[in-house]
Amino acid sequence: MSASYWDSSQRNRWTLTRAQLLDKRQEDIRLANALEVTQLHIYFANFIHSIGKKLRLRQEIVASAIVFFKRFYITNGFYHTDPFLTAATCLYLACKVEELPHHLKVIFTESQAVAMAAKVPFSYEYCDIAEFECYLMEELDFYVIVHQPYPTLSRVFEDLELERSCLQTAWFLVNDSYRTDVALLYPPHMIALAALYITCVLNQASMTRDMKGWFAKLNIDMVMGRGNGCLWNLCPLMIISHALGSINLLMATAPVSKIANTRASSFTRANTPFVYSWGALADAAGFSLKLLDIVQDILTMYEIWSSFDDRKVLQSLDKLHKAAKEANLV
Repeated sequence: MSASYWDSSQRNRWTLTRAQLLDKRQEDIRLANALEVTQLHIYFANFIHSIGKKLRLRQEIVASAIVFFKRFYITNGFYHTDPFLTAATCLYLACKVEELPHHLKVIFTESQAVAMAAKVPFSYEYCDIAEFECYLMEELDFYVIVHQPYPTLSRVFEDLELERSCLQTAWFLVNDSYRTDVALLYPPHMIALAALYITCVLNQASMTRDMKGWFAKLNIDMVMGRGNGCLWNLCPLMIISHALGSINLLMATAPVSKIANTRASSFTRANTPFVYSWGALADAAGFSLKLLDIVQDILTMYEIWSSFDDRKVLQSLDKLHKAAKEANLV
């Protein structure tokens, strides 16, 4: 256990490069494809979120559960275990880790109810979750402390004295970021900054503080090489507004999660979330590649989510299991 992210197992054991993550998922991708595997991770993040909502859990607990789920499937394929059982167990473990334990039977009952609502069989007993918890802990190497973006986000907003509505927007963005892989790829403070950046772009008309200047002063190489401003001048039009269409109207009437209903077709990564489409623009402007990657991951996730069909995702899972059986992997 470490109180510091820099000395933590999250940084030293569970933070991967994009190439490493892609390599770990090669078997699932071979049996399905990269897009379907991405959709499966979004689906089960939604599944965990639905259980957490029924239990009225803090978002930090749900976030930890999703991270456990993603870490488990770094070393395991979707065909190895039933991801519905894995998801329920991850939430049960996260409740303990975040010091808000729930009775095993309560977790089981709500997991079963969410599965039934989705018309998915959940043919387990509560003792199966207890048994699987031991296996889950082993696969996580007993590293269960998760450092999250929320504390950084809260401190930054307090220091900047920004409006509460902006904090809520950024908070929703961080929530949705767990449907991507950024929690496995980047430090939590960078995810918080990316959420803040998108929020500032969406609300720049009402901003009373010079956020362009604030971002430019950060030690994350956000200023252009010759001092002619920063990519902020391009980003609102090219990355946010154009990508998400009438986002400001949407934000006035719905939470950020509803962005999934808009189109972001301008920023598809060549049919897969693993191929960059505008890294050259980032290099030319000297913009922080890490921050830019996180922003793009979030926007790409919304694009995938906008055309989401739960039935097709479950069909992809069935296809993956059948392919694994044909290949004698199970």
